[in-house]
Amino acid sequence: VTIDGKPFTVFNYGKDLPKPFLYPVIGPTGTAVTRHYPMKEVASEPQKRRDHPHHRSLWTAHGDVRVGNFDKKGTDYWAQGRNTGIQKVARIVRTAGGPVFGLIEADIDWVTASGKKELSETRTYRFYKDGDDQRIIDVKVVFKFTEGDVMFADTKEGGILSLRVAVSMDEVTGGKMVNSK
Repeated sequence: VTIDGKPFTVFNYGKDLPKPFLYPVIGPTGTAVTRHYPMKEVASEPQKRRDHPHHRSLWTAHGDVRVGNFDKKGTDYWAQGRNTGIQKVARIVRTAGGPVFGLIEADIDWVTASGKKELSETRTYRFYKDGDDQRIIDVKVVFKFTEGDVMFADTKEGGILSLRVAVSMDEVTGGKMVNSK
């Protein structure tokens, strides 16, 4: 995705990735607003902030998805590892672009570590340019429960949509976020 011919973000997905995500997300000044690690090693990011490799810039996930049996822990689509679920992009439904608007829509299957599809999702990203100093990403997530009843159980993780801010904005390293008010 580009705005005024300059990079804004990329929709990353593939067989070697546990879930699709947007990275990098570049602000109107040309600086990344999401963390680089683990997608890219950047010397300016302190080693101590290179934690949680499953936090990939801007992503969609949940840590306990239960299908059919709500009494036992379900599939973890938040973390990544041998026993976690993955999100496979089944197809790119459509893309669109213009001077102030862009769109990526994808059908995504949520699949257990053993390869069983549990649900499907249509994720739509809408990108807007609002003047020279503002960018907007609007994300719409629509789940389709084709394999049975589904419960998104209570977990400590955030979700469904999550963002890992750039280290420069991280409160641990002295960052501060404010708005115009």
